[in-house]
Amino acid sequence: MVSLLSASDPNVVYGVDARGMDFAKQEGREVDDIGGRAFLLSPWYFGASRSAAECGLEPMVFNVEDGTKRLMVFNVEDGTTRMQEHDEAPVSEQALWMLPTYP
Repeated sequence: MVSLLSASDPNVVYGVDARGMDFAKQEGREVDDIGGRAFLLSPWYFGASRSAAECGLEPMVFNVEDGTKRLMVFNVEDGTTRMQEHDEAPVSEQALWMLPTYP
């Protein structure tokens, strides 16, 4: 499970929390490996994960910042974050991820 972390302003994300289930202890625990998945998130209303390799992505957490042209990329393994500006993209309050489907 991946959660976005924010403080007093829920529209400002400062990090992610990745947790896996420890079935022996029946509790969640922090992980630094997201199992080769790419998590595609948009605050408040969307989240999905796909095999990163199948989609040509790195196994990271991608978060679209609503109302901006920014994509935040969180690397769970090394704890780094990078921001990508997409000047050619329109500003949207409802970011959209398009995911492939397989029959």
